[in-house]
Amino acid sequence: MESQKRFLSALSKALPIWQSVKRHQLPRMYARVPYRGWVIKVNPETGKVTPIASGLRTPHGVHVTPKGDLYVNDNQGDWLGSSKLYKIEAGKFYGHPDSLIWTKGWDRGVPADLPPAELDKLREKCVSFLPQGELANSPTQILTLPEGQFGPYGGSLIMGDMNQDQLVRYLPDVVNGQQQGAVMKFLAHPQLGRGNAKMALSNKNELVIGKTHLSWAGAEGITRLKYLDKPHLTITGIEMTKEGFRISLNGDASAEGVKVSGNYYGLHYHKQYGSPKVDPQPVKASKIRCEGNVIELVLEQKLVAGKIYDIRLQGITSSKLGDLVEGRIFYTAHEVPAE
Repeated sequence: MESQKRFLSALSKALPIWQSVKRHQLPRMYARVPYRGWVIKVNPETGKVTPIASGLRTPHGVHVTPKGDLYVNDNQGDWLGSSKLYKIEAGKFYGHPDSLIWTKGWDRGVPADLPPAELDKLREKCVSFLPQGELANSPTQILTLPEGQFGPYGGSLIMGDMNQDQLVRYLPDVVNGQQQGAVMKFLAHPQLGRGNAKMALSNKNELVIGKTHLSWAGAEGITRLKYLDKPHLTITGIEMTKEGFRISLNGDASAEGVKVSGNYYGLHYHKQYGSPKVDPQPVKASKIRCEGNVIELVLEQKLVAGKIYDIRLQGITSSKLGDLVEGRIFYTAHEVPAE
């Protein structure tokens, strides 16, 4: 209780600098209170508030991995063409401009009035988009599955969603020294239901999910998921190459009869709500190579930076593990490998 009082006292000393602006003229997500849209660090003993990073719109999931990395996901809306997953670094701005008003020394008025191209130069990109409607509508808590448990998924970063009956998995990749990567369905089932807001691991190798209900999405109750350790074929990693993508599986597979389809597209960075798919183009593979548990896709088109690659794989099978359980991958390609 005492630490909460110190925290509130520290916030009250951060005076707003937008008082001369009429409230009805401010953007809808404007940071009217100290550090709205920021990641902050609070000392539980002293209540000291330390601003870490800005540029968030409506974040829900906040997670520190066993390695100490901080991940946050954010919800689609103004300045977010789709929901996103961020890996947070101190001092960075992550794209939603209204929180910039609380930057020390800010004297440039309402941040959202700045040209989008100028704001784009300031922002740090997400590690992955979470394509709206196709994978996530309102992403929630992030969790790392423990190593040595949950079979091939041990160590994976997963997250929930408010109004889809599925969980999402993130597969990291590093290109030109920058982290990006892919997301895909981890589990999708009608019995999972919606409103999957909070997750915890039990001591029985179970994932316990607490649900919540909002006016526009969600559900109620608690769901328990137990990993049954039944052998199956799944994707364990994805890497962008100069020719296309290298996909790792948890077992040897055959490329005979494999089909690749999908598209790649961009998203607008603007103050409007969300974004349509910009200039979608088909994804086609000129070659498919398979060696053991690795499948390499050589694309017909040259890879393009700043795009989301929606890749759909069909016909991948293993004599020991059966058919691939999920073959749709959404890869965020802020960077492409240098020539």
